[in-house]
Amino acid sequence: MRGIAWKLTGCTALSVGSCLAQVANLTGTWDLNVGKSRWGRVQRPLAITVIIEHHEPALKYTGTIVYSAGEDTRTFGFEGAIDGKEYPITRSFGSGKIRIRRLDSRTTESVFRSDDGLWEEYARTSISADGKSLRREIRRKGPPGEMRWTEVYDKR
Repeated sequence: MRGIAWKLTGCTALSVGSCLAQVANLTGTWDLNVGKSRWGRVQRPLAITVIIEHHEPALKYTGTIVYSAGEDTRTFGFEGAIDGKEYPITRSFGSGKIRIRRLDSRTTESVFRSDDGLWEEYARTSISADGKSLRREIRRKGPPGEMRWTEVYDKR
């Protein structure tokens, strides 16, 4: 009887472990929910759309930010991995390196540092349990000072 109980407990533990280890897939088209986001001292955009291709650990995204009725639009992108290694990236305030690491199955943390040493940006990105909402908590330090804001995205 003990042997059977141990085997059942071991199987249960293995299946729970494999469920916990499954990483949420970020793939999709994500639209900024301006109303649910909090902006602090950061300029509030009219819209942001991000297209993500995620094949763990590989991560690729492109996006567009619209600040005013089509007059001030910026694009951005990244191609690398969620592996804690540095990857080159160019931001609106300069080029630099970014590291993205996994905190748990639904959360990543990224750290960007500009090549000139003037800018640092920390972001914690998490996907909801149902996979329909993405939340980014961002803290940026640079010449204008420190800024914090939260972006909330809805999946199309």
